[in-house]
Amino acid sequence: MVYAGQGRTLVLALGLCACTADDGGPSGAATTGSTGSDAGDVTATTLPLPTITNGSSSDGADSTAGSTEGSSEGTTAAGSSTGDPPTTGTSTGEPPTTSDTETGVVYDIEWCRLQFPPMADVAVDEVFTVYVRFYSPGLTDQSSGNDLAPELMVEMGYGLDGSDPSMGVGEPWTWSPGMPNPGWDGAMAGEPDNDEHWGDLSIGTAGVYDYASRISGDGGQTWVYCDLDDLLTGGYTPDQAGHAEVGQ
Repeated sequence: MVYAGQGRTLVLALGLCACTADDGGPSGAATTGSTGSDAGDVTATTLPLPTITNGSSSDGADSTAGSTEGSSEGTTAAGSSTGDPPTTGTSTGEPPTTSDTETGVVYDIEWCRLQFPPMADVAVDEVFTVYVRFYSPGLTDQSSGNDLAPELMVEMGYGLDGSDPSMGVGEPWTWSPGMPNPGWDGAMAGEPDNDEHWGDLSIGTAGVYDYASRISGDGGQTWVYCDLDDLLTGGYTPDQAGHAEVGQ
């Protein structure tokens, strides 16, 4: 599969990628708990992922974005993209931003970003993997790895091109559960207070689609929607969704 975005074409190839912030990606380390970035700053994290080239895939364990080791900072290698680290929304050491409800603790999702890929050119029913990073004070900043809670839910989904799941505009979206990326190390990525999850998508009908992630800190009662230029930059907008072209 060809991933393309930000003025370049990115081709996933067989191999392992253990990328760090110094591998040709961000120009400087992010501050602790940084929670923002610009639209062009997506990077890929290493994790088991089908190798996809020109609309075909293979399920080899050694796929480009498929290692469970290392971080996901972008490089010029296949299966990654470059960009500067987030620069806003740092944690302050204040008490966790949570509140008690009848169902338990609520974690505020203060920032999120659809991390990778910005584009996908796939065949019908071909699987591609989507990554999202997010920040929730009192949860994701507990460690530089992924921090879990029963109230936390992360999903990946797709809908028709131009539709807006955050506003309920257009046809309903199809959502699939995401999971923590076991290869995530926020300290190595320069984002120690953020967590990263991933999930697989496949689309059963040819056409043009948007894809994104959504995250809940209250067990699915409410959601925030994550696009490429992050939650703090204008909220979710369809023009910043991932773009999928699905052929026969």
